[in-house]
Formats: sequence, structure tokens, C-alpha cells
Amino acid sequence: MKDEFIESINGHKNNFKDIKKSIEKGNVQEYKAKFSKFIVNLLAGDVIYNSINNFDKLIEEYKISGQDDFYNKRTDIKNYEQIIVYSKCIKESDEELGLFLKDRILNSYKAQTMDGVGKHVIKELFKAYIMNPQQLPDKTILNLFKNLKKYNGKIMADIEGDNFGEDNVGHLRNILSKYHYNRPDKNKKYSYDYNYYKVQLLRTVCDYISGMSDMHAIEEHRKLYNIN
Repeated sequence: MKDEFIESINGHKNNFKDIKKSIEKGNVQEYKAKFSKFIVNLLAGDVIYNSINNFDKLIEEYKISGQDDFYNKRTDIKNYEQIIVYSKCIKESDEELGLFLKDRILNSYKAQTMDGVGKHVIKELFKAYIMNPQQLPDKTILNLFKNLKKYNGKIMADIEGDNFGEDNVGHLRNILSKYHYNRPDKNKKYSYDYNYYKVQLLRTVCDYISGMSDMHAIEEHRKLYNIN
């Protein structure tokens, strides 16, 4: 198995000739694509061949003769997490590369600035939707009411049946206004649990924001806060 792995790596080394030609021609995109393919094949090949080798050692050590035998001895086997792993050489190189990337890229001024902007945008989106959930799109309004009914049918006393179609979203928005702004106090009683409503609103807003792409989040933030 070791010989097969070495043979596969030697085969990938031939790709460097093409990579060198791409560099000499100044074709950066072609160089990146070929080099990325080499790295992926190197890592995938290493973990595959190393894991097969580990399984061979496991079978020999515990004298496993088949699937039933493995099942019967499964509680005796230790360090399952050490079977599907990189070889020692690749693992050490991967850890070294990870530290390099963290120090030079993840902790860089530019990366940290972008990360700070991203956190600010998410925080501002969350604030806008919680303060005024009417700014959520129709589909998300429908999801909110579906969540409300799913976890507590009593809060849905204002709606008959399962009328959560887009043609009914206007009516749902009217109900949302009552839920959101007519907060109960000591002298008032409502047919819904306001704290429960808040929990489901928070959950729905989280789901909506988490599904946004970077560009979508930025565009929504610009629209909500009228930023040109």
C-alpha cells in the first residue's frame, strides 16, 4: 500500500511541469487551478492510503476475520479516532500550515477588518428585524407563523386552519403588529404568550440571516439603513 501511495504522488509530481508552463506563460488562473488540484489529490490520497494501512494493522492486532467478528470485538478496540487520519508527515505539515495561515492571514489587519465589518452588519441586521419584524420578507413572515403554530397552537387563535399561503400574508402582518407592539402588562391579558412569541421571532430572524450570502447581507443592510 505504501508503494501505491508513493506511485500516486510521483504521478502528481508530473503535474508540476504543466504548472511551470502556466507560470512561464503568466496564466495565473490556470496555475492556481492545477496547483489546487495537486494539493487536494495529495491530501485525499494520503488520508485514504494511511487509513487503509491503519485498518490492516487493526485487523491484524485484533485478529478480525469478518464483519461479525469486528462487531463482537468493537468494545475492545481503542482509539477509533486514530484510524481515519493523515500520515504523520502530512499531519505535521498541515498543522504547520494552519499556524502559518492563522498568523499571516486570519490574524492580519485586512482579515480582521473584514471580520469586524461582517460582525457589525449581522448585528445591525438582527437589530433592525427584531425592532420591526415587518421589514422581513413575506416568505420569512410565513415561516414565523408556521413556527409559532408548530410549537404552540394556542398562539394561533387568530388564524383559522393552516392558512399560511402568500395570499394571506397581509392578514398575518396585521396579526404580527398586534403580537409585537401590544405588549401585555399587569392590567391586560392577551390570548398569546409574549415571551414565547419573542423566542420564535428570534429563532426565525436567526434562520433568515444565517441563510444570507455575504453580498445579500450587505445589500439588505444598505437598504434597511439607507446607506448609498
